Amino acid sequence: MDDKNNLFKEFQSVLKNPIMIEGIEQYLSDWRGVFKGKVKFVVFPSTTEEVSKILRLANKYNTPIVPQGGNTGLCGGATPDNSGNSILINFTKLNNIRNIDLLGNTVTVEAGCILENVLNIVQEKDRIFPINLAAKGSCTIGGNLATNAGGINVLKYGSTRDLVLGIEAVLPNGEVINNLNSLHKDNTGYALHKLLVGSEGTLALITAATIRIFKKPKASISCFIKVKDIDKSIETLHMLQSLVGNNIEAFEIMSKPILEIVHKQFPKISKPFPAIPELSLLVEFTTTSELDLNIDDTGETIFQKKIINVMSHLIENHLIEDAVISQSDHQNKELWEIRENANIAQMQEGFQLKLDLSIPIENMSKFWIETSEELKKKHTDVKICSFGHLGDGNLHYNLMDEDKNKEYVYKNQTALKELVYKKIKKFNGSFSAEHGIGQLKIEELEKYKDQNLLNLMRTIKNSVDPKNILNPGKLFN
Repeated sequence: MDDKNNLFKEFQSVLKNPIMIEGIEQYLSDWRGVFKGKVKFVVFPSTTEEVSKILRLANKYNTPIVPQGGNTGLCGGATPDNSGNSILINFTKLNNIRNIDLLGNTVTVEAGCILENVLNIVQEKDRIFPINLAAKGSCTIGGNLATNAGGINVLKYGSTRDLVLGIEAVLPNGEVINNLNSLHKDNTGYALHKLLVGSEGTLALITAATIRIFKKPKASISCFIKVKDIDKSIETLHMLQSLVGNNIEAFEIMSKPILEIVHKQFPKISKPFPAIPELSLLVEFTTTSELDLNIDDTGETIFQKKIINVMSHLIENHLIEDAVISQSDHQNKELWEIRENANIAQMQEGFQLKLDLSIPIENMSKFWIETSEELKKKHTDVKICSFGHLGDGNLHYNLMDEDKNKEYVYKNQTALKELVYKKIKKFNGSFSAEHGIGQLKIEELEKYKDQNLLNLMRTIKNSVDPKNILNPGKLFN
């Protein structure tokens, strides 16, 4: 106890905010309740200097550090192990927006900023922050960076790694690296900021980042589309890219089982169609052109007319069966409520085996059909609840029980994952598209990652963090 008290006192001496020892249960498990651990205590730094001091002490005492933002991750990457030896750093007090550059279209934000707050503040400046996730009200920028978050807008703007221009971070020994420039071109050696994005807090602790922002669209129209099958869905994507490629903001797919669960758990959410289609698309179109806002003699804007004509063209060419087109921002919001509540609805419905997959678009149809057929043949009690970002090939392929009293999926997780991951390997996909590795997928990384790449990753980790202080037990055993 004396050692723990001495450690506590020394850490408290370098921090403005009080350290927490009791009442910390909310920080010790992930939001799904899958992972739970113990720590010596929880610290809340409010400056990069404090993070540096924390890591200097951790390095001095060989004390493991677990970084945590909004604790919304799905792979246990921000949850400590059961040893009780580590200290948890919660970044939510490090939450300043340092700069918004409207000429260069960048924003510099600290790691603890809540994503939704950044979205709103940037929007007030007539800009958009392109990282947009269902967990935006809770997740932090640091967590988004640590996991290379994706979301609904990757099709147009790219993933988090694509958007980051510079990073400030603290190394395991407490040294601060400051690369918060806003340069689009900088060929002065390794792009270390790109390496840190997606490293899940295992190489350095990101304290701030400079991220690209974009002009706010003048108008947005969403379409909820009924399609026959996966082939027609992909054909629709290709046709839309040919007709209005620059206007596509997001392209989502939702299967009938996931929509049934959403409407069961949230009966007040409106249904676009009287009967739930076997397969639906949710597509958002935007324009930044003032000319598109001009009104024609029918009373519609040029942009509205364009989208209506495009939907008519898709129906006439038998790519889609029907479409609901939003007529207002309120209707836009209503349509997106369906998609944004998919994860929560499934969690409320019961146990699910969540698989976060990425498949090349050219192989998507073959994966979809083959995997579905094999699952139905070998595991008749399983319901496939698939949805996700079809535009960038990211599929949330979640498996649930047809009869939730049987607990079949829970008891057969290993066999089910093995079946799906073999198909992923066959079609050159990835078993982790945007959720990361954390604790959940370490075995899969060992099994499916190219061993030479994995060895290089370990070499980098051992070089930067030889004492294995930063987030041990994540990414690697």
